[in-house]
Parts: sequence; structure tokens; C-alpha cells
Amino acid sequence: MQSADPEQTFSQLTDAEKHTFVEAMAPTTVTTTELTTDQAMPMRASNGCWNQQIQQDYRSNFGFVTYRLFVSSHWCAENDRITSHSITGASGQKVAPGYTFEGISAQGATNYGDRGVSVAQGHFKVWDAPEWIPGTHHYPCARQTTFPGRSEASGHIGGSCMP
Repeated sequence: MQSADPEQTFSQLTDAEKHTFVEAMAPTTVTTTELTTDQAMPMRASNGCWNQQIQQDYRSNFGFVTYRLFVSSHWCAENDRITSHSITGASGQKVAPGYTFEGISAQGATNYGDRGVSVAQGHFKVWDAPEWIPGTHHYPCARQTTFPGRSEASGHIGGSCMP
């Protein structure tokens, strides 16, 4: 959309045009970036505490980022066991025109002993698309799994998000 006010332009589209827009903009892939790692001990150590923030970019079929989720975790380990694990932050950001960030709809953290899991589920909505159009609400899930001295991240669109 080439417009000084893309939201107003979108609102003037027909329902059929809005449906096409929703399908074209729907995220199909997720990429993860480690934004920060602030640790008292080096990564890969079996004892210590770590903080890390990840960013997940949700990309459309065209390859551009439609929106992002951010998750921050804190965890500690001793003798190769996770002794504490918590989610310290979760947020989202719309990037492409056509979406609003409605907030974090769910988040949580679980310590399994050998690993910790932080999850955050965002809620993004297509501007004023009719509710009957499938895909007007998106609930992407960012998951960060922590181990003594390291972490892994994954993300998906839709489905269950809780650890």
C-alpha cells in the first residue's frame, strides 16, 4: 500500500480486497535472533545464572516481517540442573501496515529440572477486516528453552503455546 494513511486506505477496501490482503500478509515462517545475553558465567558453563532476550520475526509469503515477539528469561543452574527459571519480559511489535498489536494473551515459565521453558503468546489483529474472514486474529507463540549455560528458541503460528 502506497498511502500517507495506510489504515484509512485499508478501511476503504471492499471485503473481498481485505480478504486478499489478509491472505497475502499472513505470516508463514518464523526466524529467531538472540538479542542480548547477560550472564554472570560464560555460556556453556554448568553452574551460574543467565539472562537472555530473544526476538522472533514472523514473515509473510513475500519474506517481509509482519510482526515480532520478544521474550526475556532468567535462569540459574547448579551441577547441570536448572535451579530457577523465570520469564522476565514479553512484548510484541507490529512491523508491517495492516496489523495492530493487541497485547500478550498468555505467558508462562516452567522449570523441568534439566531445562526451563518460557513462552509468550501474542495477539495481533488485522485492522478492521470483517470477523468472518479467517486469519484476522493471529496468536503467534515464542518459546525459549533454557539449559545450563545455553538456550534454544522456537516459534510457531497458532496452536497451543503453554509450556
